[in-house]
Amino acid sequence: MKNFINSYFNKFIIKKMNIPSNIEGTFLIKNKDRLVISTEDYKVFDSIRAQNPNKKIVCTHSGCFHADEVLATVMTKYIKYFSDSWIIRTRNYDIHKDTDLIVDVGGIFNVGTNRFDHHMKEFTHNFDEVNKIKMSSAGLVYKYHGREVLENILKSMDAYEQNKEVFEKIYYKVYENFIASVDAHDNGISQYPDDAVQRYSNSTHYSSRVSRCNPEWYEPNADQSERFKLAQDVAEEELLSQIKFVAKSHFPAYSIVKQAISKRFEVHESGKIIVFNKSCPWKELLYTIEEEENIKGEIYFAIFKNSETDYRVQTVPLSQGNFKFRKGLPENWRGLERDVLAGISGISDIVFVHSSGFIGGAKSFDSAKKIAVESLKI
Repeated sequence: MKNFINSYFNKFIIKKMNIPSNIEGTFLIKNKDRLVISTEDYKVFDSIRAQNPNKKIVCTHSGCFHADEVLATVMTKYIKYFSDSWIIRTRNYDIHKDTDLIVDVGGIFNVGTNRFDHHMKEFTHNFDEVNKIKMSSAGLVYKYHGREVLENILKSMDAYEQNKEVFEKIYYKVYENFIASVDAHDNGISQYPDDAVQRYSNSTHYSSRVSRCNPEWYEPNADQSERFKLAQDVAEEELLSQIKFVAKSHFPAYSIVKQAISKRFEVHESGKIIVFNKSCPWKELLYTIEEEENIKGEIYFAIFKNSETDYRVQTVPLSQGNFKFRKGLPENWRGLERDVLAGISGISDIVFVHSSGFIGGAKSFDSAKKIAVESLKI
């Protein structure tokens, strides 16, 4: 036992850890430098805690790890009180009661004492009245500590939004875009109705990438703690990417999309074509603005500049994530070689029309507009 404990101290504790104490500014922590211990032995925990009495301890369960508690422990790094914490992975109740924050284990949900388990039979908590998915440990940490987490991450990206209304929109959008799926997946809530037939498999989503970090059945001697750190890297990269997209791309594009919609009748008398000077994440925002202005379903095509000599025409999907569109590009143009396509369409600098009809391209704006206008005539 003594040698085991000393090996931890030699490897992690005596060596100065590269974790800044100041939560402000850029402080993205490499997870390999964060102490993670997987043990059921109280003596191991007690020895480490005794020699580091001021160190905060975040606790989760041992054994196979999942997307929710990995993400939850990553978020604790962006909470000032826990920014320099270590992680203990255990199912030993005596250890649980002596730690500072617990996620996904322990049988207790209590915000005041930082106990965030969700497996109890009576647990039915949702994020809010709009997002009525039963929460996991990730959703719980985000709901009760997420604003601090978000503020500190945005500051590290030099993207902190002082406007409280905008900040709240980012907070809720990150939950909607990312955390909600983690909650649903962990609680066995299907994304689609039960009678929907899966047409293909997707094994590359966030939860599956975390799951792949677990030791395989043929790796009996793999280090669970080190694998957990790898999973934390996956979780942290996804969390930061999701926040960056919402804060620096999605919401800033709102005014661009709104202006394009307001000028649609200047593009064509039908008002069904919008134009962007440059590409931006426009689809979801288009649906939002259509709802706001009570013009749902009225816009069919978007034209945007892809490069100095390349313009694209893209269809508007029936809904977010749907591959079906309100109106497609001409069927007899789809998938043709450029020379043949130019002859059939009568557009000399047309470049392509995708075989599925959702997008096409030309070397000039006028030609891209002509693709859209001709498509309207079908």
